[in-house]
Amino acid sequence: MNADSNQVIQQLNLNPVIPGQPHHNLTRWDEKMRIISRYKFTIAFENANEEDKHAVLIDSAHEYYQALSAGSIPIHLGLTTDQFQKFKPSPNAALNVADFKTVEQLADRIKQISKDRDTFNAMLEWKNLPFAARFAEITAWGKVHEACRMAKFFRQEWRNPHALKQERYKSFFQRLNLAPP
Repeated sequence: MNADSNQVIQQLNLNPVIPGQPHHNLTRWDEKMRIISRYKFTIAFENANEEDKHAVLIDSAHEYYQALSAGSIPIHLGLTTDQFQKFKPSPNAALNVADFKTVEQLADRIKQISKDRDTFNAMLEWKNLPFAARFAEITAWGKVHEACRMAKFFRQEWRNPHALKQERYKSFFQRLNLAPP
């Protein structure tokens, strides 16, 4: 399924709160989390729908991780089912648009979960269990602001914990295979 998020929202006939819209300009984390926590579902669509965007999901999918943190079920668009599994705290913690053949099937599933308290609670059960190691690593990495990661990299104090064979570099120039000035 390849659709732009506004189209999908319209097709689902939903009335979402959209950060950045008039009267919903959410600039602080706490305010946004408070609002998200009031809703059973949060639209968490990526800016691209590409095969190889694992790093993008880890680094920029704040809507997805914020929804999980707030106790709202993310509705994700951006990765295939197999790719997306490694970013979920449990197999049924989120809905992936790629799992549905039609928008109507997705809408029906959302409505079914909304009406069935046991199903909804089962999707949030992961919050009472220890995180899978991979998910714990991803969420911990995302808590470090990008600027801080860069500063640590420049000071040679930080290494991306998700790069399987990433080398430590003595300088930024060595990392880019450039001669120092």
